[in-house]
Amino acid sequence: MKKIVYILLSVIMIVSIVSCGETGKEIDKETEKNENDRIDVTMVTAKRDPVGTILLCKSGEGGIASGVTFHSAGEYGISTPGIDHSFSELEGAQKVFGEEKTVLKYKNSEVCLKNDDSEEFGSFYCITDEYSSDDRKLRIRCLHGTDVIANYFKKLDHVTRNDRNASLTDEDMQKIAWNFLKTLYSKEFLDNYSFERVERDDQLNTVFVFYGRYVEGYRTDESIMLMITGAGTPFSVNASNMGKYNYTDPVTKKDLDAAKEILVEKVASLNRPGLPHSEKAMMLTTDTSGKVYLEMRFTFTVGEEGEKSMESLYVNVN
Repeated sequence: MKKIVYILLSVIMIVSIVSCGETGKEIDKETEKNENDRIDVTMVTAKRDPVGTILLCKSGEGGIASGVTFHSAGEYGISTPGIDHSFSELEGAQKVFGEEKTVLKYKNSEVCLKNDDSEEFGSFYCITDEYSSDDRKLRIRCLHGTDVIANYFKKLDHVTRNDRNASLTDEDMQKIAWNFLKTLYSKEFLDNYSFERVERDDQLNTVFVFYGRYVEGYRTDESIMLMITGAGTPFSVNASNMGKYNYTDPVTKKDLDAAKEILVEKVASLNRPGLPHSEKAMMLTTDTSGKVYLEMRFTFTVGEEGEKSMESLYVNVN
């Protein structure tokens, strides 16, 4: 049951994704002005600090790390609130998407704030713009000012959505997923990804195919989840951090290993029972300026009834 709820939440959270289409207020051609107005994603040069000098906690006050040397992750621009926003300069903007040349119009944007106490927008992988067809059957979302795909969703008709093909194996679904991704992303982006797993939900008639990106053996928050019908028709992609670590300051295995050791030792020093963690609970992430952190997630019990709670602790890698 928990798995079904999780999957349903994933479906609800997926708003759309972007494909490499043409951009501009003119559909027939992209003018030189539109090309010059486009915002490029460039290498981030964040302020570098010695590894392990910034320790953060996601839950903040009242959490397992309360009262120790952890600061609030939100104050440093990690997991900051997201808000809806409409950019006046994008009003009337359109994209022509896919082989069918579907015209998609700008609807609005989703923006993450720079930190919990700021009204300023974050500057690194913090803004995505949604475009959709008039009938809302095709929706795409892209990294602000670019053609980098963040989300894609296509509403299928009832027959297509519920059709099944029992002969399709997990290997077949993986091949279908990869071929579809190649229509959305460049080889440069996809070469960074490793296949992780295939999951099936018969009640939803949906196959989930997962890919992840690793840096020096460490898992990152750059991942792809692709959803396919039981008959092999892709209809949704969630890849909101696509290409993210192409643009951060490079990090070395030496620094990553040092950050891991510091974080593990700090967690052990809390002297709190029941703090299980594993390699799978560690992941690289960034703040809203592009600074890289190593995150550790773990669960613990609180209260007399032993209620389960989850916390994330972070240490800077650069």
